[in-house]
Amino acid sequence: MPINPAYLHLLLDPIPVVGVPFGLLALVVALMMNRREFVRFSLLLFVGLAISTILVYLTGEPAERLVEYLPGVWAAAISRHRDAGLWSLAGVETLGFLAAAGLFGPRRGGRVPGRLVLTIVVGALAVTGLVAWTTHTGQQVRHPEASLWFQPPAH
Repeated sequence: MPINPAYLHLLLDPIPVVGVPFGLLALVVALMMNRREFVRFSLLLFVGLAISTILVYLTGEPAERLVEYLPGVWAAAISRHRDAGLWSLAGVETLGFLAAAGLFGPRRGGRVPGRLVLTIVVGALAVTGLVAWTTHTGQQVRHPEASLWFQPPAH
């Protein structure tokens, strides 16, 4: 039985949601331990996340077409989720680009420049917030009670 686009989107979307904070944690630990190979691993993880997040984003529109007319689906929530997903995609891709620059760009003594690593740490903090917000808006597509602004109907 083939997997429908909505299921595939739900299956893939934890990758950046879990991966970005994990990459951030791995990078911070690597810096605290002063281990170059762990820093490189963290950067490689961000590059992989950038690639996989493209797949997550690309499955969003086919998932939207499948669920947009189902009962209980909020069109406004789909729009918010799509917008949040685009911001998250931009953030994760930027992290991936910066990480690739650190891995493959010019380095002194085999070290990734400290300013670049600091930029990635700060960026990963921001992108963690973006992917969390995107997840929150995605929950609202089918679960309005997950909304901060949901008011249950009066009886």
